[in-house]
Amino acid sequence: MNYQTIKLNGGAEVYLDLDQKRTKCKKCDTMLYFGLTKNNKSMPIEQMEDGTYESHFANCKFANDFRKNKSKFEESISNEEENQDELNNL
Repeated sequence: MNYQTIKLNGGAEVYLDLDQKRTKCKKCDTMLYFGLTKNNKSMPIEQMEDGTYESHFANCKFANDFRKNKSKFEESISNEEENQDELNNL
């Protein structure tokens, strides 16, 4: 195991095992690590092409789909986008 404190782009720090097997984002298929924040919360981490690390939520266009406390407005927007995608595929 290769545990390290990693500074993300933007300054946040997470605790990360760089030897862990990466997994794919359920929505966009980007390869991810899962790190722990200082508050002991799991966070998806993406390694950028330049070797730096960033929260995947900063880049994933589906990030709002993973939020636990979405507002009614965000839910309606998300539903409208999904419905439009279905219509576009007909």
